[in-house]
Amino acid sequence: MEDVVKNLVNNAEFVSKVADEVEKRVTIKELKEINEKISYLITNVSQLVDSMKLVWEKFEDYDKKFNIILEQIYRNQEDIKRLNERLDKHEEEIKKLNERLDKNEEKLDKMIQNLGKHEEEIKKLNERLDKNEEKLDKMIQNLGKHEEEIKKLNERLDKNEEKLDKMIKKLDQDYKTIARVVGNTEEEALDYLTWKFKNEFGKDVELYRLDIPHVTEIDIYGEFEDYVIIGETKERGSISAYNELARHVKKLQKIKPEINNKKLILIIYALAPSKDLIDQCRKEGIYLTSGFRDYSQLKLT
Repeated sequence: MEDVVKNLVNNAEFVSKVADEVEKRVTIKELKEINEKISYLITNVSQLVDSMKLVWEKFEDYDKKFNIILEQIYRNQEDIKRLNERLDKHEEEIKKLNERLDKNEEKLDKMIQNLGKHEEEIKKLNERLDKNEEKLDKMIQNLGKHEEEIKKLNERLDKNEEKLDKMIKKLDQDYKTIARVVGNTEEEALDYLTWKFKNEFGKDVELYRLDIPHVTEIDIYGEFEDYVIIGETKERGSISAYNELARHVKKLQKIKPEINNKKLILIIYALAPSKDLIDQCRKEGIYLTSGFRDYSQLKLT
């Protein structure tokens, strides 16, 4: 139908053929009616064509707009895709953050538990401090009493110091007396032992006190032939006299190594020797004498 309308509007030859055909079949009156209808149709068709042109123009405009919108949609989809990728990354990071938060919460729970324990310990410490403060208060009270006692003790000490001063003066006098006696004891020991070696063994031995500064002091010392005499003198002889003699021997052997190849004659001259010293000298072969009595034998081996 649409093709027929277009041919009636635009194709004169088609219109002429149609008219000839109509003329053959209808009367002139009918032809006029037909012409009027055709003119009406042509007018309507022309208006319809104009309308169609407007529609197509609008459609083309809409199509352009649609394409623009479609491009925007495509761009938006790309943006949405990128956003989704970023969202995925964010979700992964959020997941990691949640895991870290879980761990931190566990640590916080442990810390809270530890804080609870600490609070309990602090409570116990406070209780101990309270008890200690009570003890300190009692101690402070006792210190007051002690200060009074110390004051009394100081007074007694002052009195004792006076007595001690008097005793020190007396001891000083006694020390001087003892020094004189000891000096005499060493001289007596040297004289006696010189006589002893001459009388019993026929040996003229020179005995003397040997002082080696900053090392040792030996009361009795002498050398003859392949013998070395080393001795100690004591007023009251105890086992310490033996120990002291042994120390002197060791020191002298280091300082005078030549005596190591000689025979040692060890002597202790004590006016009042103790039982343990007598037993030790007899055991070790040390000559122990008081000048009046021999407690062990003097031998030349």
